Amino acid sequence: MHRSLRSNYVSRSRSPQRQHDGDFSVEKYGAKTREKKECGEQLLAEYATMLGFYMASVAVLMYLAAAIAGESPRSVTQELIRVIEAQERILDRAEEIAAPAAEFFNQPPYVALMSRGADLASAYQGSLTLKEVVRIGAEAISAAQFRHGPIEIVNPLHRYVIFARQGQRGQRNKTAKFLIRLAEDIRSHRGRVLLLTDAPFDDVPDVKVIRVEPLRLFLGTLVDTLHIQLLAHDLALRAGLEPGKFWIAEGVTREE
Repeated sequence: MHRSLRSNYVSRSRSPQRQHDGDFSVEKYGAKTREKKECGEQLLAEYATMLGFYMASVAVLMYLAAAIAGESPRSVTQELIRVIEAQERILDRAEEIAAPAAEFFNQPPYVALMSRGADLASAYQGSLTLKEVVRIGAEAISAAQFRHGPIEIVNPLHRYVIFARQGQRGQRNKTAKFLIRLAEDIRSHRGRVLLLTDAPFDDVPDVKVIRVEPLRLFLGTLVDTLHIQLLAHDLALRAGLEPGKFWIAEGVTREE
């Protein structure tokens, strides 16, 4: 399904009509967004494109970091190829992965998404995705900050998403251990945790594990946010919502 949406969107983008429309502008795009009433597949395809902006931004920033550091961009390119291959494997199993995670989530009133260091980017992007697509109260928070007080709100009705990556060769193994310990502590107080990790973790009650592939250069966020997008899409459909359709905001925000 997601592959066909992607190819359909690319086809529409390359159509003669699209090319005839001229250069992109916020005003033109905003007007079209307000006027068009498209089917669910088109809405999902356009939402996937918005998430693509995030992924492209991360890639560009990594190339910029390599240039500033005087390093060859080759290592970034090689790792991005691995990211794309991992994304393809996820899309091949999209329904198999997303459905159990959505059943585990079960429309909670509150979600906290947590990590440490660079992987906090996944928490912030994931919380935005859940707010926009599922209209769930989702909060991104540092795992260290969560321990200093907010852990008091742990509740079996809530859901806690933890991104615990150790990377290739376990460079961040210590950080991953801290995050996995947090997942165990939340579980011990009857909280329910969705754990995205490339570290070993036994299947236990109240923790749903999504096993992710180890990636270098902090690029795991490009895989983890795809998992959250698939989860949000499934949750939205279960709630009777159209994924990617804004009811209040516009496709492009033009006012502060």
